[in-house]
Amino acid sequence: MISPSLSSLFVLTSGKRRTLFWLYVLVLGSAAMESIGIASFYPLVDMFQDASQLDYYRNKSIIWIPALESLSREQFLFYSLLGVGALFVFKNAFLVLAGYGNIRVVTRLYCTWINRISEIYLHKPYGFFLRNKAGDLVQRNIVQTQKASGALRMFITFLGGLTAIAGVFLVLCFMNLKVTLALIFLMIPVYYVTMKVSRGRMYKTGDRIVELEKQGFGLTTEVLSGIKQVKVFCAEDHFQHRLRKMWDEYASHVIHNNFIASLPRPVLETLVVLIGVGVLLMFMQVSGFGKETFPVLAVFAVGIYRILPLAAATSSQAMLLASLLPSVETV
Repeated sequence: MISPSLSSLFVLTSGKRRTLFWLYVLVLGSAAMESIGIASFYPLVDMFQDASQLDYYRNKSIIWIPALESLSREQFLFYSLLGVGALFVFKNAFLVLAGYGNIRVVTRLYCTWINRISEIYLHKPYGFFLRNKAGDLVQRNIVQTQKASGALRMFITFLGGLTAIAGVFLVLCFMNLKVTLALIFLMIPVYYVTMKVSRGRMYKTGDRIVELEKQGFGLTTEVLSGIKQVKVFCAEDHFQHRLRKMWDEYASHVIHNNFIASLPRPVLETLVVLIGVGVLLMFMQVSGFGKETFPVLAVFAVGIYRILPLAAATSSQAMLLASLLPSVETV
Protein backbone atom coordinates (compact mmCIF):
# COMPACT_ATOMS: atom_id res chain seq x y z
CA MET A 1 0.00 0.00 0.00
CA ILE A 2 2.86 2.36 0.76
CA SER A 3 4.75 1.81 -2.53
CA PRO A 4 1.79 2.77 -4.78
CA SER A 5 1.25 5.85 -2.59
CA LEU A 6 4.87 6.91 -3.10
CA SER A 7 4.34 6.44 -6.84
CA SER A 8 1.32 8.76 -6.59
CA LEU A 9 3.51 11.27 -4.75
CA PHE A 10 6.03 11.11 -7.60
CA VAL A 11 3.25 11.73 -10.14
CA LEU A 12 2.12 14.82 -8.21
CA THR A 13 5.61 16.36 -8.52
CA SER A 14 5.26 16.69 -12.30
CA GLY A 15 6.98 19.86 -13.50
CA LYS A 16 9.21 20.17 -10.41
CA ARG A 17 11.26 16.99 -10.57
CA ARG A 18 14.39 18.67 -11.86
CA THR A 19 14.24 21.23 -9.06
CA LEU A 20 13.73 18.45 -6.51
CA PHE A 21 16.76 16.64 -7.97
CA TRP A 22 18.97 19.71 -7.44
CA LEU A 23 17.63 20.02 -3.91
CA TYR A 24 18.82 16.50 -3.25
CA VAL A 25 22.21 17.36 -4.78
CA LEU A 26 22.50 20.14 -2.18
CA VAL A 27 21.68 17.67 0.59
CA LEU A 28 24.18 15.21 -0.86
CA GLY A 29 26.89 17.88 -0.89
CA SER A 30 26.05 18.78 2.70
CA ALA A 31 26.33 15.13 3.75
CA ALA A 32 29.68 14.77 1.95
CA MET A 33 31.15 17.84 3.70
CA GLU A 34 29.86 16.64 7.06
CA SER A 35 31.43 13.21 6.53
CA ILE A 36 34.78 14.76 5.63
CA GLY A 37 34.51 17.05 8.66
CA ILE A 38 33.85 14.11 10.99
CA ALA A 39 36.72 12.12 9.46
CA SER A 40 39.05 15.11 10.02
CA PHE A 41 38.62 14.71 13.77
CA TYR A 42 41.04 11.77 13.58
CA PRO A 43 44.14 13.77 12.48
CA LEU A 44 43.14 16.74 14.68
CA VAL A 45 42.90 14.65 17.84
CA ASP A 46 46.06 12.80 16.84
CA MET A 47 47.96 16.11 16.46
CA PHE A 48 46.66 17.50 19.75
CA GLN A 49 47.51 14.28 21.54
CA ASP A 50 50.99 13.91 20.05
CA ALA A 51 52.75 17.07 18.80
CA SER A 52 55.21 14.98 16.79
CA GLN A 53 52.35 13.96 14.50
CA LEU A 54 52.05 17.56 13.30
CA ASP A 55 55.02 17.12 10.97
CA TYR A 56 53.64 13.83 9.66
CA TYR A 57 50.26 15.32 8.65
CA ARG A 58 51.90 18.52 7.42
CA ASN A 59 54.20 16.59 5.08
CA LYS A 60 51.27 14.50 3.85
CA SER A 61 49.25 17.64 3.14
CA ILE A 62 52.11 19.36 1.29
CA ILE A 63 52.02 16.56 -1.30
CA TRP A 64 48.47 17.63 -2.20
CA ILE A 65 48.79 21.36 -1.51
CA PRO A 66 52.41 22.53 -2.05
CA ALA A 67 51.57 26.05 -0.77
CA LEU A 68 51.33 24.64 2.77
CA GLU A 69 55.12 24.24 2.84
CA SER A 70 55.49 27.92 3.78
CA LEU A 71 53.40 27.44 6.95
CA SER A 72 54.93 26.79 10.35
CA ARG A 73 53.69 23.92 12.53
CA GLU A 74 51.47 26.27 14.56
CA GLN A 75 50.07 27.90 11.44
CA PHE A 76 49.35 24.50 9.90
CA LEU A 77 47.40 23.46 13.01
CA PHE A 78 45.48 26.75 12.98
CA TYR A 79 44.50 26.44 9.33
CA SER A 80 43.56 22.79 9.85
CA LEU A 81 41.10 23.83 12.56
CA LEU A 82 39.86 26.66 10.37
CA GLY A 83 39.35 24.28 7.45
CA VAL A 84 37.29 21.84 9.53
CA GLY A 85 35.18 24.70 10.87
CA ALA A 86 34.64 25.98 7.33
CA LEU A 87 33.45 22.54 6.23
CA PHE A 88 30.68 22.55 8.85
CA VAL A 89 29.76 26.17 8.03
CA PHE A 90 29.39 25.37 4.32
CA LYS A 91 27.57 22.15 5.18
CA ASN A 92 24.98 24.10 7.19
CA ALA A 93 24.75 26.73 4.43
CA PHE A 94 23.90 23.96 1.97
CA LEU A 95 21.28 22.63 4.40
CA VAL A 96 19.71 26.07 4.77
CA LEU A 97 19.51 26.46 0.98
CA ALA A 98 18.05 22.96 0.62
CA GLY A 99 15.53 23.65 3.40
CA TYR A 100 14.42 26.91 1.80
CA GLY A 101 14.17 25.25 -1.60
CA ASN A 102 12.16 22.38 -0.11
CA ILE A 103 9.64 24.76 1.48
CA ARG A 104 9.42 26.94 -1.63
CA VAL A 105 8.93 24.08 -4.10
CA VAL A 106 6.41 22.20 -1.94
CA THR A 107 4.39 25.37 -1.25
CA ARG A 108 4.27 26.18 -4.97
CA LEU A 109 3.14 22.64 -5.73
CA TYR A 110 0.45 22.90 -3.04
CA CYS A 111 -0.98 26.04 -4.66
CA THR A 112 -0.75 24.40 -8.09
CA TRP A 113 -2.67 21.36 -6.84
CA ILE A 114 -5.39 23.54 -5.28
CA ASN A 115 -5.79 25.54 -8.50
CA ARG A 116 -5.90 22.35 -10.57
CA ILE A 117 -8.55 20.72 -8.35
CA SER A 118 -10.62 23.93 -8.38
CA GLU A 119 -10.40 23.99 -12.16
CA ILE A 120 -11.57 20.37 -12.32
CA TYR A 121 -14.51 21.13 -10.00
CA LEU A 122 -15.61 24.14 -12.06
CA HIS A 123 -15.75 22.07 -15.24
CA LYS A 124 -17.79 19.26 -13.66
CA PRO A 125 -21.49 18.98 -14.57
CA TYR A 126 -24.14 20.01 -12.06
CA GLY A 127 -24.96 16.38 -11.33
CA PHE A 128 -21.48 15.91 -9.85
CA PHE A 129 -22.28 18.40 -7.09
CA LEU A 130 -25.58 16.68 -6.36
CA ARG A 131 -23.76 13.38 -5.83
CA ASN A 132 -20.95 14.82 -3.66
CA LYS A 133 -21.22 16.88 -0.48
CA ALA A 134 -19.72 20.36 -0.61
CA GLY A 135 -17.80 19.77 2.64
CA ASP A 136 -16.10 16.68 1.23
CA LEU A 137 -15.05 18.57 -1.91
CA VAL A 138 -13.69 21.49 0.12
CA GLN A 139 -11.65 19.31 2.51
CA ARG A 140 -10.28 17.34 -0.44
CA ASN A 141 -9.23 20.57 -2.14
CA ILE A 142 -7.66 22.21 0.92
CA VAL A 143 -7.04 19.83 3.85
CA GLN A 144 -5.94 16.71 1.99
CA THR A 145 -3.92 18.72 -0.52
CA GLN A 146 -2.10 20.44 2.34
CA LYS A 147 -1.35 17.07 3.93
CA ALA A 148 -0.09 15.72 0.61
CA SER A 149 2.31 18.66 0.33
CA GLY A 150 3.44 17.93 3.90
CA ALA A 151 4.08 14.31 2.88
CA LEU A 152 6.25 15.47 -0.02
CA ARG A 153 8.24 17.85 2.19
CA MET A 154 8.72 15.10 4.78
CA PHE A 155 9.79 12.59 2.12
CA ILE A 156 12.51 14.95 0.84
CA THR A 157 13.74 15.57 4.41
CA PHE A 158 13.65 11.81 5.07
CA LEU A 159 15.87 11.12 2.04
CA GLY A 160 18.29 13.81 3.22
CA GLY A 161 18.50 12.21 6.67
CA LEU A 162 19.18 8.76 5.21
CA THR A 163 21.92 10.22 2.99
CA ALA A 164 23.61 11.90 5.97
CA ILE A 165 23.44 8.68 8.02
CA ALA A 166 24.99 6.72 5.13
CA GLY A 167 27.80 9.28 4.87
CA VAL A 168 28.63 9.05 8.58
CA PHE A 169 28.59 5.25 8.51
CA LEU A 170 30.94 5.31 5.51
CA VAL A 171 33.43 7.36 7.54
CA LEU A 172 33.12 5.00 10.50
CA CYS A 173 33.77 2.03 8.18
CA PHE A 174 37.12 3.57 7.22
CA MET A 175 37.96 3.98 10.91
CA ASN A 176 37.10 0.43 11.95
CA LEU A 177 35.01 -1.88 9.79
CA LYS A 178 34.23 -4.52 12.42
CA VAL A 179 32.97 -2.07 15.04
CA THR A 180 30.92 -0.17 12.43
CA LEU A 181 29.30 -3.39 11.18
CA ALA A 182 28.44 -4.27 14.78
CA LEU A 183 26.89 -0.82 15.21
CA ILE A 184 24.85 -1.25 12.01
CA PHE A 185 23.73 -4.70 13.16
CA LEU A 186 22.52 -3.25 16.47
CA MET A 187 20.51 -0.57 14.64
CA ILE A 188 18.68 -3.06 12.41
CA PRO A 189 15.97 -3.71 15.06
CA VAL A 190 15.25 0.06 15.19
CA TYR A 191 14.80 0.12 11.41
CA TYR A 192 12.65 -3.02 11.50
CA VAL A 193 10.33 -1.63 14.18
CA THR A 194 10.03 1.69 12.34
CA MET A 195 9.10 0.04 9.05
CA LYS A 196 6.76 -2.42 10.76
CA VAL A 197 4.86 0.36 12.53
CA SER A 198 4.86 2.56 9.41
CA ARG A 199 3.52 -0.14 7.11
CA GLY A 200 0.91 -1.25 9.61
CA ARG A 201 -0.84 0.81 12.21
CA MET A 202 0.36 4.28 11.16
CA TYR A 203 -0.84 3.89 7.58
CA LYS A 204 -4.19 2.41 8.60
CA THR A 205 -4.72 5.13 11.20
CA GLY A 206 -3.84 7.79 8.63
CA ASP A 207 -6.39 6.28 6.26
CA ARG A 208 -9.03 6.43 8.98
CA ILE A 209 -8.14 10.06 9.74
CA VAL A 210 -8.73 10.98 6.09
CA GLU A 211 -12.11 9.24 6.17
CA LEU A 212 -13.13 11.00 9.39
CA GLU A 213 -12.12 14.38 7.94
CA LYS A 214 -14.22 13.63 4.90
CA GLN A 215 -17.25 12.70 7.04
CA GLY A 216 -16.74 15.57 9.49
CA PHE A 217 -16.44 18.29 6.87
CA GLY A 218 -19.32 16.80 4.89
CA LEU A 219 -21.67 16.64 7.88
CA THR A 220 -20.69 20.11 9.10
CA THR A 221 -21.41 21.62 5.68
CA GLU A 222 -24.68 19.72 5.48
CA VAL A 223 -25.79 21.01 8.88
CA LEU A 224 -24.83 24.63 8.20
CA SER A 225 -26.38 24.58 4.74
CA GLY A 226 -29.65 23.24 6.11
CA ILE A 227 -29.60 25.08 9.44
CA LYS A 228 -33.19 26.22 8.90
CA GLN A 229 -34.46 22.64 8.79
CA VAL A 230 -32.26 21.70 11.76
CA LYS A 231 -33.85 24.47 13.82
CA VAL A 232 -37.39 23.61 12.69
CA PHE A 233 -37.05 19.97 13.73
CA CYS A 234 -34.98 20.80 16.88
CA ALA A 235 -32.22 18.45 15.69
CA GLU A 236 -29.33 20.42 17.16
CA ASP A 237 -28.48 17.81 19.82
CA HIS A 238 -28.67 14.97 17.30
CA PHE A 239 -26.15 16.52 14.93
CA GLN A 240 -23.98 17.78 17.77
CA HIS A 241 -23.74 14.23 19.16
CA ARG A 242 -22.78 12.85 15.73
CA LEU A 243 -20.12 15.51 15.22
CA ARG A 244 -18.69 15.13 18.72
CA LYS A 245 -18.41 11.36 18.33
CA MET A 246 -16.72 11.77 14.95
CA TRP A 247 -14.17 14.36 16.08
CA ASP A 248 -13.44 12.48 19.33
CA GLU A 249 -12.41 9.46 17.28
CA TYR A 250 -10.41 11.74 15.00
CA ALA A 251 -8.57 13.23 18.00
CA SER A 252 -7.68 9.80 19.39
CA HIS A 253 -6.18 8.70 16.06
CA VAL A 254 -4.16 11.92 15.64
CA ILE A 255 -2.87 11.68 19.23
CA HIS A 256 -1.89 8.04 18.64
CA ASN A 257 0.06 8.83 15.46
CA ASN A 258 1.86 11.86 16.90
CA PHE A 259 2.75 9.99 20.09
CA ILE A 260 4.17 6.99 18.20
CA ALA A 261 6.17 9.35 15.99
CA SER A 262 7.69 11.00 19.08
CA LEU A 263 9.03 7.72 20.52
CA PRO A 264 12.18 7.21 18.38
CA ARG A 265 14.13 10.01 20.11
CA PRO A 266 13.95 8.74 23.74
CA VAL A 267 14.23 5.11 22.62
CA LEU A 268 17.31 5.81 20.50
CA GLU A 269 18.92 7.93 23.22
CA THR A 270 18.65 4.94 25.56
CA LEU A 271 19.95 2.56 22.93
CA VAL A 272 22.86 4.80 21.95
CA VAL A 273 24.18 4.85 25.52
CA LEU A 274 24.09 1.05 25.69
CA ILE A 275 25.49 0.73 22.18
CA GLY A 276 28.17 3.33 22.86
CA VAL A 277 29.43 1.46 25.93
CA GLY A 278 29.32 -1.81 23.99
CA VAL A 279 31.21 -0.32 21.03
CA LEU A 280 33.84 1.14 23.37
CA LEU A 281 34.43 -2.22 25.05
CA MET A 282 34.48 -4.03 21.69
CA PHE A 283 36.90 -1.49 20.23
CA MET A 284 39.25 -1.84 23.20
CA GLN A 285 39.26 -5.62 22.77
CA VAL A 286 39.82 -5.43 19.01
CA SER A 287 42.36 -2.59 18.88
CA GLY A 288 43.72 -2.44 22.40
CA PHE A 289 44.04 0.76 24.40
CA GLY A 290 47.09 2.40 22.89
CA LYS A 291 47.79 6.01 22.04
CA GLU A 292 46.30 5.55 18.55
CA THR A 293 42.97 4.53 20.08
CA PHE A 294 41.91 8.03 21.14
CA PRO A 295 41.64 9.59 17.64
CA VAL A 296 39.47 6.72 16.43
CA LEU A 297 37.30 6.93 19.55
CA ALA A 298 36.90 10.67 18.94
CA VAL A 299 35.63 10.01 15.40
CA PHE A 300 33.24 7.32 16.66
CA ALA A 301 31.99 9.61 19.44
CA VAL A 302 31.27 12.44 16.98
CA GLY A 303 29.78 10.00 14.46
CA ILE A 304 27.40 8.40 16.97
CA TYR A 305 26.51 11.82 18.37
CA ARG A 306 25.55 12.88 14.83
CA ILE A 307 23.75 9.66 13.92
CA LEU A 308 21.49 9.77 17.00
CA PRO A 309 19.35 12.81 16.05
CA LEU A 310 19.41 11.81 12.37
CA ALA A 311 18.18 8.28 13.11
CA ALA A 312 15.51 9.58 15.50
CA ALA A 313 14.34 12.18 12.97
CA THR A 314 14.22 9.77 10.01
CA SER A 315 12.30 7.19 12.08
CA SER A 316 9.71 9.82 13.06
CA GLN A 317 9.54 11.11 9.50
CA ALA A 318 8.99 7.61 8.11
CA MET A 319 6.09 7.05 10.51
CA LEU A 320 4.48 10.44 9.88
CA LEU A 321 5.00 10.03 6.13
CA ALA A 322 3.13 6.71 6.27
CA SER A 323 0.24 8.39 8.09
CA LEU A 324 0.07 11.15 5.44
CA LEU A 325 0.18 8.87 2.38
CA PRO A 326 -3.62 8.26 2.38
CA SER A 327 -4.00 12.01 1.76
CA VAL A 328 -1.71 11.66 -1.27
CA GLU A 329 -3.99 8.94 -2.61
CA THR A 330 -7.03 11.15 -2.01
CA VAL A 331 -5.51 14.04 -3.96
